[in-house]
Formats: sequence, C-alpha cells, structure tokens
Amino acid sequence: MSVLLIILFLFSFSVGRFSIPTKELLDILLSPILNIVPYWEDTLQTVIFDVQLPRIMLAILAGGALSLFGAAYQTLCKNPMASPDLLGVSSGAGFGAALAM
Repeated sequence: MSVLLIILFLFSFSVGRFSIPTKELLDILLSPILNIVPYWEDTLQTVIFDVQLPRIMLAILAGGALSLFGAAYQTLCKNPMASPDLLGVSSGAGFGAALAM
C-alpha cells in the first residue's frame, strides 16, 4: 500500500493544467535536499510547492484520518460492520450541517 501511495502521489502531479515530466518533477522535489541546479522554469517550482503539493498532502492526510477514525469507530463499537449510517451518526451530522447552512 505504501508503494501504491508513492506512485499515486507522483502521478497526481501530472494531472491538471500543468503537465510536468516525471524526471523534472523529481528534480524539483529533491532540489531543496540535494542542491540540484535549477534548469526548469520558476513557474513550475511555484506551482508544485505552492499549489499542488499542499493539496496533495492535505488529501493524503484527510484520507488517512478518515480511515483511522473509521477503524477506531469499528473497534469502539466492537463490530466490524459498524458504520455511521447503521448507528445514526450520519443523521446527526446531516442535521448539524443543515443548521450550519
């Protein structure tokens, strides 16, 4: 799963308006660590570090948090089939969202 996460992490940079070749992407990502001489445009570096990287990292953290809390929820209820829909938590969350709107 970790290898798949790394592959999807690198693939997600090629999706979108700026298509970045893999070698150039790796050089840009590793340039602060390995002191690689920049041969790419400054725009690509700005797009990667200021736009794409924060979004991708947030998506990874949000997915990890959801899976962690889902597993904790099932452990707490001592039921591997427990889900928020079965226990009525989704109804409360929907009510809270409706109140917030």
